[in-house]
Amino acid sequence: MENILFNIQDPSGKGYIECYFNPKKQYLSIEAKNIILTQEIIGKFFNIVSEKVRVMKLRTLALELNNCSAKQEDLNKLLKYLSKFKTKGIILILTQTNINDNHAETLAELISNNSNLERFSLRLGKTEITEKGAHILARALSKMKSLKEVGFIIKKNNDEQSKKVLSIIMNKIHAENIETLGFIGLNCGLRTKDLKFFSKLFSRFRNVRRFSICLLYTSPSPRDLSTSRMPSSA
Repeated sequence: MENILFNIQDPSGKGYIECYFNPKKQYLSIEAKNIILTQEIIGKFFNIVSEKVRVMKLRTLALELNNCSAKQEDLNKLLKYLSKFKTKGIILILTQTNINDNHAETLAELISNNSNLERFSLRLGKTEITEKGAHILARALSKMKSLKEVGFIIKKNNDEQSKKVLSIIMNKIHAENIETLGFIGLNCGLRTKDLKFFSKLFSRFRNVRRFSICLLYTSPSPRDLSTSRMPSSA
């Protein structure tokens, strides 16, 4: 059973930040949407989590930042605090949120502090991460030889920056150790160049035992549909 540690609503009523903790599953989740992460909110987060979550070892740590903003030093305080937890699995959901190179360094620290990391999942959607920031995250993941499961979600194939970030990160992971690979595409129009892009990325993972792919709200474009017809039977 998940326990809601706290829920803070934005004054406009459109945004919130929630924190869940499941002690049985050792699962900690922080979900922030459409909200400005002020020093006051982050301070409250520190106090409640420190009081309620008495364990520093987790099976899964999940962080979702969806259309959030914060001063650089405030967001870094949050990320640095999370890096104190030891976990076997990390889930990062970054949507419409600006992650600068300094934030990327702190996220890399969160990854690097878990040398026995087994599971990593990343969701990107119109997220501002520079190529330098992507390389910073990629270097941290390249050291995780214990990594066995990876999952990626990308929203809209035409988000070229997200595809570039995904490519940099996936090309640094120790593909030979990955046993489970998952990919979800949301609101994707299947274009020939997209299919080639993802096919090339996935081709590195030759030892995968379980591979799952899900394309939600997806349809091929008329141009690509016309060039990929099945041969007619005689």
